[in-house]
Amino acid sequence: FFLLVIPAEYFEIFSLLEEQTISVRHILRQNYGDPEKMRFPSEQIVLVNTDETFFKEYKSFPLRRTDIGKIAENLKTLGAKVIAIDLLMD
Repeated sequence: FFLLVIPAEYFEIFSLLEEQTISVRHILRQNYGDPEKMRFPSEQIVLVNTDETFFKEYKSFPLRRTDIGKIAENLKTLGAKVIAIDLLMD
């Protein structure tokens, strides 16, 4: 069995199977799933955006890595359970 799985993974057979069944899985989850578990907890999510106004006050572009670290530490101190940073770094 193990020797059959290696070529299947190489030829992305599992990925193709997943792509073909994803819509069916979403329909099943939507129709038979627990609505409370599927509810998106938007009141628990905070997005922090950096725009032109922010960078005018910050007086530098891009953000310094040390400041990104301080931001992450402050968010953790405030109780953030997950912190995701999406920046293009040079």
